[in-house]
Amino acid sequence: MMKNSKLVLLAFVLLVNIFTTQAQVITNNSSVKDILESRGEIYFRFPVSTSGNNVMDKVSVDKVKDGYVYAYASASQFSEFLKAKSNYEVLTAPSLLNPDAIVMASALADMQNWDKYPVYDLYIQMMKKFATDYPAICKLDTIGFSKNNRAIIALKISDSVQYDQSEPEFFYTATIHGDETTGYILMLRLADYLLSNYGTNSRINSIVNNMEIWISPLANPDGTFKISNSTIVGSVRYNANSIDLNRNFPDPRAGDHPDGNQWQPENIAMMNFAGLHNFTMSANLHGGAELINYPFDTWAAATKTHADDTWWSQISRAYADTAHANSVTGYLTDESNGITNGGTWYVITGGRQDYMNWWQKCREVTMELSTDKTLSSSLLPAYWNYNYKSLLNYLEEARFGIHGVVTDSVTGLPLKVRVFINNHDRDSSHVYSTALNGDYHRPVLAGTYSVTFSVPGYNSKTISNVSVQNHQTNNLNVQLTQSSSGINTANQFDYQLYPNPANDKIIVKISNPVKWIRIYDLLGNLIYEQNGEQESSVYTINTGQWMTGIYSILLESSDSVYSSKFVVLH
Repeated sequence: MMKNSKLVLLAFVLLVNIFTTQAQVITNNSSVKDILESRGEIYFRFPVSTSGNNVMDKVSVDKVKDGYVYAYASASQFSEFLKAKSNYEVLTAPSLLNPDAIVMASALADMQNWDKYPVYDLYIQMMKKFATDYPAICKLDTIGFSKNNRAIIALKISDSVQYDQSEPEFFYTATIHGDETTGYILMLRLADYLLSNYGTNSRINSIVNNMEIWISPLANPDGTFKISNSTIVGSVRYNANSIDLNRNFPDPRAGDHPDGNQWQPENIAMMNFAGLHNFTMSANLHGGAELINYPFDTWAAATKTHADDTWWSQISRAYADTAHANSVTGYLTDESNGITNGGTWYVITGGRQDYMNWWQKCREVTMELSTDKTLSSSLLPAYWNYNYKSLLNYLEEARFGIHGVVTDSVTGLPLKVRVFINNHDRDSSHVYSTALNGDYHRPVLAGTYSVTFSVPGYNSKTISNVSVQNHQTNNLNVQLTQSSSGINTANQFDYQLYPNPANDKIIVKISNPVKWIRIYDLLGNLIYEQNGEQESSVYTINTGQWMTGIYSILLESSDSVYSSKFVVLH
């Protein structure tokens, strides 16, 4: 805590020095410092023409619109921004624009019309009540805790809620930016809609009976309830450490800590939660614009697109078109009439969307669902009507494509295997079956594909002419036979693994060539994968985010697989 305080103080000193030597648009420099001291962040804009990548990288870009970059910055970020000498204009924080329009509910009866925001304690009460009222199809789980020890919770909705079945898992979450609160209510209402309509609505019955749905309405409670647990007026984008959570995930291009900060407790909890599941699809709800933003965010489309780019464009278009049909003229029309490739809009690093797609093999999209970040309470019912059919349609996409179960041909036991679409998958777009049930789920555009199933110790199997139709499911069960070489647990070639126990990293030094290095946790989840065909025979693997426990490392050579174990202690 003392270290953080010194850093903030140093940032303010730097700001004072810069303010006294540079002429800026804002003349009341003390007000800027007051904002940063009281809120931990400042909201401002500057012209795109004067921005440049070196300027945009120093702040947390919110959107690019009408020739301006809208951005947030902490004290330290704003100091770096000012050094670039870009003109700027400080804006009123979105959560302070119309405080009288924000009505809070403190009792369940106040939420009957869904035209109020629940205070934090009521939010927790509502989530608990869902699980209590619908115990056969709903349970409450704790993902983790925020910096200020507020709970980050999620509901599981399924017809077999206490067990994991061979079904696609789907994850909806909202308000990772604390002042973007429309999704907070939409997700609470979606949970209520699914639960209250189960048993009477055939479509909802089909969804709940054939999927495992997870809903977490509030990913950044400290930001949303910045002032107190009783109001969202004055909410902030950042968490209690003044860090943008949606720039704080590992990035496939920029590395583990693209924002220069340690992983925040909210994100560590979210990464651990995702690692315990096998989410087929997910969505992260935002505000400040109106569009569906699909991967990648860290690469411009001209540089790299997702293997399923056409599929992404198609289902994003379907979301927007359905919202258009159920809303007022002009809603959800930003960028390409309501959809955009993330990097085409603007490039960011450390976003959750790319993390989920790249490392968790989960198809996640970013939904920007209201231009007003902190939407007037009276408008919340209308925005539900604009979006709920689209939310259901998007959720159902996880059921389509290629699905099945992979088992051992002799024992019939489930296998965790790599499912790879040949001449299609690239850049971590493949998926895995689960260790528990052997089920895999691969949404994909209509077409005919060749699919290879592989895992160390088994003979790979390729199945050609796998046909897929839009909004249909091809059930493809596969059995694999053990290879003659099997898995060799003896140290029959020269490699070293150190330090063991590991803390923030483990080093693998290999003298013999290997094709793949894979590391699994005790639950059989693949948490690290590296192609061994490179010049260096020394691999440094970051274990800082891994949970304390025992891990298995598999080294795959041309004719065998070698396995050993190591321990991570923090």
